[in-house]
Amino acid sequence: MTLRLTKKRQQILDVLKSADEALTAAEIHAALPELDLSTIYRSLDAFVSEKLIKKIHLDDTEARFEHQAEPHHHAIC
Repeated sequence: MTLRLTKKRQQILDVLKSADEALTAAEIHAALPELDLSTIYRSLDAFVSEKLIKKIHLDDTEARFEHQAEPHHHAIC
């Protein structure tokens, strides 16, 4: 599948690229309140499928998403 990079998807990707940490969909929505939360979730799923971003489960809370310029791991203490 080739992912079309729409204006909305580009905005979401830009937020992830500029973030200092992994973000939840709600945090991305707070940065882009003009986008529907469902659009953000669909875009994040598409990005994960295309391996453009990583989906991270650090504990039992909401999944977090991040763009990794260089691959790295997360440890839970």
